[in-house]
Amino acid sequence: INAFLQCSLFSDWQVICGTRSIEAGGNASKLDPQRVRLVELDVLDVVSIKRAADEVAKIAPDGIDCLINNAGVLDGESLFETNVDGVMDVTEAFLPTMNEGATWLVTSSSAGTRLMASLPESDSSYLLSPNLTLPGLRERVKVLAGRDEVDNYALTKLACNCYTQLLARSNPKLLVKAVSPGFTKTGMCDNYTGKRQPKSASLGATVFVEAMFGVG
Repeated sequence: INAFLQCSLFSDWQVICGTRSIEAGGNASKLDPQRVRLVELDVLDVVSIKRAADEVAKIAPDGIDCLINNAGVLDGESLFETNVDGVMDVTEAFLPTMNEGATWLVTSSSAGTRLMASLPESDSSYLLSPNLTLPGLRERVKVLAGRDEVDNYALTKLACNCYTQLLARSNPKLLVKAVSPGFTKTGMCDNYTGKRQPKSASLGATVFVEAMFGVG
């Protein structure tokens, strides 16, 4: 959030931040109380998602210009529910609030593209087909999740990439992109003990700025 607030291209933007609880997101609102609004949003709860979308519609009655799906986990029981179902549920709930020409972004990963490249041609051609449907995507993801050689985190990002293509085809008046900020220092890295150093959150955020405005 802070990286966006400091970017001159966002100087006149209002930021609405979804958070599982207002208390948990308190630090974000303190960054710039005049520009940052918090909305309670749990991507695992469709009732919470619907309530958040209704609240955003009241805060921004003229519509929103960008929706960024940034919630995600590396593993755990809620991996698919958070990284895939959460993205789809939030998107469907918020689409009516988005202005014509608005930008839709999802945080993806090169792990998804690497997995796609490693799949048998029968799977990759199915997933990359312009005739792919949402039910078809969901079903193929379930099939792939049952294979020992498939990394499930990578599979969630592959699913987001495919969903991005579906969304772009069905919403031609939106700018729809899957964005990979790279290995970035966020809460997901809290327990990371490897040698590779994650980039700063502000540097990772420049990828989103470039996706939105065409500049880094």
